[in-house]
Amino acid sequence: MSLIQKTNPQNNLLITEEMVRIKSLSGLIDSSFDSIYGEFYLKIKKYIVESDVVVGLRDAASCMSASFAFVLPVNCPFEELKSRQYVWRFGLFVVCLVNRVEEKYDPTKILSNTLPRKASDWVNQDPELAPALLVPINLKNSPFFQVTNSIFEFNKDEENLNKAKPENCIELENETGFNSSLNSEGEGDSNILKPENPQDLKPSNRDIARQFIVWALEYAEKHPTAICRFNGNFAFVAPTSFQLASGSINQDWKKIQNALLKLKIHTKAIDGGNFINGIIPGIKGQKNFVLVKEQCIFLYVDR
Repeated sequence: MSLIQKTNPQNNLLITEEMVRIKSLSGLIDSSFDSIYGEFYLKIKKYIVESDVVVGLRDAASCMSASFAFVLPVNCPFEELKSRQYVWRFGLFVVCLVNRVEEKYDPTKILSNTLPRKASDWVNQDPELAPALLVPINLKNSPFFQVTNSIFEFNKDEENLNKAKPENCIELENETGFNSSLNSEGEGDSNILKPENPQDLKPSNRDIARQFIVWALEYAEKHPTAICRFNGNFAFVAPTSFQLASGSINQDWKKIQNALLKLKIHTKAIDGGNFINGIIPGIKGQKNFVLVKEQCIFLYVDR
């Protein structure tokens, strides 16, 4: 039985895609991946709400991909890194799925019940890894925190985010995309006009684009012919995906499309255009689409 058949007997394309991506990041040969990642996944998914399974796999794939930019384990001597990086990458896979386990279960018991023998032996070869698996990934004392935080942004300074602004102060977005403050006395950036009524402020392009991204992440599975996630990218079929979002976020579809393009986070076509024409995995026929890397997408979403 193949890896895909073993881990995904229902042939869910989203699960298949994420498992293939995770395998490519694991650094293991097929048989080792099956007996470690595959067997662990088959056991732990029983403790995860069905709708969270794909989310957990996406979390794991994103964190495993991000781990290449960090030293994992933290402060690992260079001469040990090569021999330890693969098992710690598996550790990321484990903690991301454990993070999705229903709250009624004890993580310690879950791990003892779900780690396959081969995986358990592998993990126990590294004395720092086994204890690390039991620390919630959103805590700063988690050895994985540096990597997982780069994806989930756990350490946002809530105090600064919620800090009250000066009275009668509004914010406008200037042409560079950054916010400039302007108070009711007209002080601030002289190139920005103060509206007569703050309630008359229209959403900025950035706000509209972010609303679309949030909508797309929530409804991607319901519109597989309009939104496709593959190989670390999101493909938004034009204009279909923007038309579908129009009613939900109460904006004209052309405005939504232009707002996303103005973020300048998309991949340009070979001819320099904004739209790529080609085949999208899982969608029949050639399509015009906007292609955006997923790490750029998540910059605009609180996860």
